[in-house]
Amino acid sequence: MRGRAPISDMLMTCLAGLMIGLPSTRAGEALQNSSRECAICHIRWVDALVRTESQTEPMEKVLERQAGSGDMCLSCHDGSVADSRFKIWSTRHHTTGQVPSPKIKIPTDRFPLDAQGRMTCSTCHTAHAVSESSDIRTVVFLRQPNVDSSLCLACHGSHAQINDVMHPVGHMEAPVPKVILEAGGKTSEDGHSVICQTCHEPHGARNDWMLVLPPSKLCIACHTDKDPDMASQNGMPFHKIGKSYAGFEPPVSLLDKEATFGPENELTCLSCHRLHDASGAKPLLIQKNEDSGLCVECHTQEKAMYESPHDLRRSAPDIKNAKGETPSESGPCGVCHRIHGWARDVHQASSPHSAGCLECHETGGPGSHNRPYMASHPLGIPLPEGQTTALPLDETTGSIGCLTCHNPHTPLHETEVVPDEPAPRSFLRLPGSQLCVECHSNKTDARFSAHDPVGFTPELRQSLSLNAAMGSCRVCHSTHNAKGPHLWSQTPRDSQTETLSGLCQACHSHQITEPAETNHPDVTSRSLTQKLGDAMDSDTHTGCGACHDPHAGPEQPALLRQGPEALCVTCHDRERGVTASVHDPNGTPWANSLGFDSQSLCLDCHPVHVPKTQGRLWQALGGQAETQLCSVCHSPGKPGLAVETPHVGQAIPSDPNAPHARPLMESHSQIRCSTCHNIHQAGQTTWLLKAPVQDGTLCLTCHPEMSGVLGTHHDLRQSGPDVENIRNERPEDSGPCGVCHKIHGTASAPGVWARTATVTWDYGRHLCTDCHKPGQNAEARIPDHTGHPDLPLVNRTGLDQASSMPTFTPQGESSLTGSIACQTCHDPHLAPSGNPRDHRFLRTGTQQKLCVACHDMEGLWRYLYYHQEKRKP
Repeated sequence: MRGRAPISDMLMTCLAGLMIGLPSTRAGEALQNSSRECAICHIRWVDALVRTESQTEPMEKVLERQAGSGDMCLSCHDGSVADSRFKIWSTRHHTTGQVPSPKIKIPTDRFPLDAQGRMTCSTCHTAHAVSESSDIRTVVFLRQPNVDSSLCLACHGSHAQINDVMHPVGHMEAPVPKVILEAGGKTSEDGHSVICQTCHEPHGARNDWMLVLPPSKLCIACHTDKDPDMASQNGMPFHKIGKSYAGFEPPVSLLDKEATFGPENELTCLSCHRLHDASGAKPLLIQKNEDSGLCVECHTQEKAMYESPHDLRRSAPDIKNAKGETPSESGPCGVCHRIHGWARDVHQASSPHSAGCLECHETGGPGSHNRPYMASHPLGIPLPEGQTTALPLDETTGSIGCLTCHNPHTPLHETEVVPDEPAPRSFLRLPGSQLCVECHSNKTDARFSAHDPVGFTPELRQSLSLNAAMGSCRVCHSTHNAKGPHLWSQTPRDSQTETLSGLCQACHSHQITEPAETNHPDVTSRSLTQKLGDAMDSDTHTGCGACHDPHAGPEQPALLRQGPEALCVTCHDRERGVTASVHDPNGTPWANSLGFDSQSLCLDCHPVHVPKTQGRLWQALGGQAETQLCSVCHSPGKPGLAVETPHVGQAIPSDPNAPHARPLMESHSQIRCSTCHNIHQAGQTTWLLKAPVQDGTLCLTCHPEMSGVLGTHHDLRQSGPDVENIRNERPEDSGPCGVCHKIHGTASAPGVWARTATVTWDYGRHLCTDCHKPGQNAEARIPDHTGHPDLPLVNRTGLDQASSMPTFTPQGESSLTGSIACQTCHDPHLAPSGNPRDHRFLRTGTQQKLCVACHDMEGLWRYLYYHQEKRKP
């Protein structure tokens, strides 16, 4: 601006000199050639004004038509007369010094151009008064009053046309917004008219196109319902203004149509609209949007939707959008989208990320034949804390919606991994299981596992309604129209509708050749919940998921959560003691002799998924897995020590109050070897017993009625500590029961008698005399008179009665028609009652009826005869 000052100074100096050089006037004389005062501005007229020769031709022919120029105006408006430097030089203003565009028709008879046909200040302004008006508010030295932009329209007349290709001017219902007026915009006196100066400022404008506000801000000032940043009701969608998109480059086709974008390629209102001469007609679009042509200028990838099921011109040609337009009228994009607001009648507008989808895919909607949201993946929920995804979430809430997984513009054809089996068109953003693991990253290993349908036979895929390209996730889960909890894709088997096992059995039954039978019990235990965590089917219920992880990768055998042994001891930690014991088939001589190759310590003996008539080790030994008896190995010709016992197979009373219903019995209905033995115990105690025998605990657990023997003369720990049983065990080792009884017999020593003499006849007598005879530990207690006649009798007291006096067969079995023996009157396990005579272990109440029970009135005579030696014959 300072560079202009010397010019004005020079001009003023020249003008002063010219004025001095002009002929002076004498007092009283009329001014000679007063037109020379015009030379102050019309410097080019100076020569004509100072001519002395006779003027033979009119002045108009001598003077140039355009006398003033921009520089001449600025000679005063640089601060010497009026300071217009900021408004004229530092801001945007109407074009000068250029030839008008051919689109502009300037009436040069009223608005002159310079000699080169260029616009200057004097094209619009003149220093002379305008006859039509003297109102300084409208004149401002203009060549005509600019009432309601009439001066602007004199040249830009096409902009005043009220048609579809021009922004309308004139009266409007609402007043011009205050924000525009404060920015320098003008309006009519009533404040309700749009004129050129409402948006444009010919001098002092700070925005492109001499606009009083930035383009989009100016548009939104009036069109508030198009404001993308407004808190619109129900989350109404808007095309983003002022936002740049990564990788977006404005199309050349739009730039050629004078579309404008921000410095970072941000969108503006004028990216799609032209306010003057809009070739796209209403609503002032920069080009026509037939078949959504304008939309796909930028959204080129979305054009893949054409001719797909989402192109409603084909799938629902009669449906109408919110503006009442059919798909052919609105174009394929306009069916679902409007730049400013909803394109459809959205009922669930609180979820804008999914609302458009759900509005069509509901009863009565154009997509009602496909209602994917029934029993489907939840919508409107945030990602778990700490989890991220590259998939799009709702921008407002950050939640999952339909568009998180689906791209409605891309009917993705998944890779055809199997010939003649085309993949479905699902509009998914990624094929197969790739989409699932974008959020469920902890399930990534499940891809390409045994559940990948690629490895299924065509018949199996057909029976399960699977496609080879679906991926392993969608074999078990369905994001839409699921058939059970956790979005199960298959119908759970039988009544187990709420457990993972029910889903597993839906396929692992007749559908798959792999055996589905299992010998593992279906356990309900709260103690396992902490160990297994989410592997439990419910809070306390175990099932397939306790051992198998359906999301394990292909490198995990049988999809087990851990290796077999480590997995088993997770729950069966008390059984880990069998490792490296004699019962561990891995490397033991007896297993080698069978040619048995151990695969897993636990699974060798406890195969989980086999028919109940088969089993690895049991089958090798010639037994059956369903029995799992020790006798399969512990029998003649087998690797284990051959033993016999009458206990195994004995029924256990179902009455929990019955004497034999004891904890060792567990849930079995019959006695098994495992009732007393635990081969898995840690420390491997003697004979692998569950309880000690040294104090009689093991035997008395099931036979508590025999506990009376403890502390009596029949407890040889006290009365015969050096006595040995048939296994050469002393009472301190065998315990009070093992002194007389043995559980396991052998081929050479069958039965349950553990003393030196094995009696096969007269059981009830000789079991006692085995000790009560000379040379044995009870020789001091040999009865003086024994030997009741061995006569068959009829016992009138039932064996199950409390007062029973049992009789015995020659084989030693109790019988109502047996013979009298020692145990008929004596009970060797009877506890003393405090009576001095009870040391004889007489049965309760027998002292008064021993003889009369059978001999009635002859009882006394027979008693004397039997016990008095001198009275015997």
